Amino acid sequence: MALAFVLIQCGNMDVDGIIEELKKVKSVTNIQGLFGMYDIVIKVRASDNKTLDEVISTQIRSIKKLGVTHTLLICNSDDEWIILNLNY
Repeated sequence: MALAFVLIQCGNMDVDGIIEELKKVKSVTNIQGLFGMYDIVIKVRASDNKTLDEVISTQIRSIKKLGVTHTLLICNSDDEWIILNLNY
């Protein structure tokens, strides 16, 4: 199982519309609007890292008016959570 949190900037351009589009992505399990540097944070689950990369790259990043994304890949190693900071 692969897990990531994706922070999304959309410059307050149709945040509600972007959230509605994100709800259509099967791998997106949680969506939360934010205030501050990022407008939305989503939790994405996939069967493996390759599928996770594909979902983020093709399904999420293709949403119109979606700006910069910042991906935090979560790895569970020996019962410790490791956050890998990836920029997409």
